[in-house]
Amino acid sequence: ERSKYTFKDIKVERKTTGPTETPTTKFTEKGAVFRVTLTIANDVYTEELADKNSEQFKKLSKELTNILTDIFKKVPGFLRVEIISFRKGSVICVFNVITEESKASGDEIKGVLTEA
Repeated sequence: ERSKYTFKDIKVERKTTGPTETPTTKFTEKGAVFRVTLTIANDVYTEELADKNSEQFKKLSKELTNILTDIFKKVPGFLRVEIISFRKGSVICVFNVITEESKASGDEIKGVLTEA
């Protein structure tokens, strides 16, 4: 299924190795964490997206998690996506891609997003 969102200005940074930072995450596996920032060019930012408890944040977060999981499942060692935040600028989405250690590179992460 083709995403209804247009992604641009994709930045990928290898963060760390080790347990992820999200308190809601119960995983303790060692893995590679890539912090990804991208702009959703065809969406409009609202203040509700700054609040992780708002319906709008939850809805967009769930939708993007499904889309991004579908995109990243072809990356070797892919485990999951964690949406971190949304910022103004169309909509800028910040999220982590967690993979098994040494299975994927930042270039692979950016490559599959660019092709999506």
